[in-house]
Amino acid sequence: MINMSVRYPALWATMFLLFFSPLTDFAQSDTIWVQNQGKQTYIRHIVDHGETLFMLASRFHAPAAAVAKMNDMNYQEGLSEGSVFKIPVGNYNYLNINSVVESRPMFYKVQEGQRLKSISRLFHISQSTIQRWNKLPMPEVFAGQSLQVGWVRFDSLQEPFAVAPAESHRIEHKVAVKEPVRTTTTPTTSANKEEETDLGLQFHKDNKGEELQETSGATVFFTIKSKLSEGLYYAFFDGAPRGTVLSIYNPSGKKYIYAKVIGPLPKISKYHNAVLGLSANAAKDLNAKSARIFCKIKY
Repeated sequence: MINMSVRYPALWATMFLLFFSPLTDFAQSDTIWVQNQGKQTYIRHIVDHGETLFMLASRFHAPAAAVAKMNDMNYQEGLSEGSVFKIPVGNYNYLNINSVVESRPMFYKVQEGQRLKSISRLFHISQSTIQRWNKLPMPEVFAGQSLQVGWVRFDSLQEPFAVAPAESHRIEHKVAVKEPVRTTTTPTTSANKEEETDLGLQFHKDNKGEELQETSGATVFFTIKSKLSEGLYYAFFDGAPRGTVLSIYNPSGKKYIYAKVIGPLPKISKYHNAVLGLSANAAKDLNAKSARIFCKIKY
């Protein structure tokens, strides 16, 4: 009897990899695939309904600036459902161990002519590590083979933002840039007696004849326990003192609101890289699609 493994070692190795290497259910929609663009590796993601650049950057712990650059877009641009979106992989989100930090495994498909050595260099890990993760007896791979190449930090809470439907008697309370300022006030409640003045009117009164300052960046929504009056929004902001009224514009949703500063941004991870914290009741009036959006601020 002919010993095939001795006479045709390359053929035997290929057959072993095809039939005995560990198989993962790659048909699952939540499998995270990583590709490369030169030396830069990135996750290939299909945009789902309601997803935004900031949401995906936060979900995969990638800097929003790096994500925008890789996709050749700016922060204000919306994402089209079903389009391909790239999330860069780097020191900020790549893990080479299954850490206690929330993470997901990443997989890479071997390209034509690639060897395990070049793949290991791409992810800055050893060949033996990839062999161990994928239970490969030899450092041999073939085109189309799927390999686990590490883990990526993952925040499962970063999902499209659900906003409760408005009550039937709810009235709009937004002032556009070039539209006349509203002269009506919102119904009063004793719980918010000191906040009864229309914030839009207060903003224009406080800044009459003054040169406005502007800034922009990530806005994060926070929950406030007390029930707020119609059209009353609170903000955490480092750029202005407490009591200042801000004009806040969401370019993606094309909506304005006014909010009163109640203090600086808390020094917690929720507000990492954010410029503004905004009470969650403002989400609907800003037409927010996620819990973290890009806004322009005037004060």
